[in-house]
Amino acid sequence: MNRVLLFPILIFFIASPLFAAQLRSQHDVEPDNSALTLLHNTMAEMLQNEPRQGLEKIADKFPLTNYTEFTINTEASIKTIKKPSTKISNDEWQAFINTTFSADSENGEVNCKLVDLDGDGERDLIISNYSGGTGLFSYTGVLKRVGNKFVDINNNAENDTQVITGALYSENGRGANQWGQWVRINERVYALWFNGEYDEDTFYLLRPFNTNNKIPGITIYYQYEYDNSSIEPQDEGEQLNPALNDHDKNQLIKSLNTKKYYFNKQKEEQETICPIPAGTSSEDAANYRTEIAGSYVTQPVAVIPVWLNGTCFIGSVESYFGRGELMTISSPKDLNIIGTYSITGLRHIKSIKSGWKSREENIPL
Repeated sequence: MNRVLLFPILIFFIASPLFAAQLRSQHDVEPDNSALTLLHNTMAEMLQNEPRQGLEKIADKFPLTNYTEFTINTEASIKTIKKPSTKISNDEWQAFINTTFSADSENGEVNCKLVDLDGDGERDLIISNYSGGTGLFSYTGVLKRVGNKFVDINNNAENDTQVITGALYSENGRGANQWGQWVRINERVYALWFNGEYDEDTFYLLRPFNTNNKIPGITIYYQYEYDNSSIEPQDEGEQLNPALNDHDKNQLIKSLNTKKYYFNKQKEEQETICPIPAGTSSEDAANYRTEIAGSYVTQPVAVIPVWLNGTCFIGSVESYFGRGELMTISSPKDLNIIGTYSITGLRHIKSIKSGWKSREENIPL
């Protein structure tokens, strides 16, 4: 893990009344409401015309313009770094050299982007890095052009616990379904941040220099339909393990489509999944109600009965956060795992709702 501290010059910045007024004006809600409405309508049209199209393409409808990208090596020193592009003015490059920021980078690089984020006529600085780790995390931060440097106005510049200076959002590459893309909607620049789950996808419009807890967002709610083609072997080209006869497969499909087995539909006390044999102790009886082995890379979804030749097993359904499901089959008697199926349900949109939402915990401030 490399930690970069570029150009050790740090001057504290005190906002002038004019600058404070500019910040307040950029946070007016009407332009954000207008952008949210346009995004909502565009998304609804895309889903109607091409319901199976990946929604990550929504960003293509609102491309970012007037920006310059470059990459720096975290091991570079002030003496070796040269202006990487003629599209960067000498004034901007001098401001970059005058700036101190930090970023944990696994591959030794920080990606930079110069773009006017708040409409004041001067380009600001976006920095992003891949920090890796167990969750394969990437982070994005923003710094505002102030005088002869770029300044972190989102966070405490002295906070050494920040993974990246000016932290705006993160992307978890394993253990979530997330991505972030920069867009321009109605001449305003936003970071469009996506967080996908089994039965809902949420898009947030993040203003670069607005750390308010409430932000505009759109959530798409889904319901799933499973059929005969939904159940596949865990490994492509192999046979189902355990094998399913037609009768048991039909029962399994019925269970997959039964909402009471799903966690978001269950009552406080979950009903029994498999019949409890007479004489079973109260401690062992709990095994007949629920079993999710689970891991941090999947989202627990449901616990359903899986009947195999007249014997009931526990099926633990987990989702790759909306990118397909798997089901682990275990015996309630001894908790032994007897096999795993790959499950793919057909998503149907129930509704699309937009409004101002609280920031997710994993969008760092």
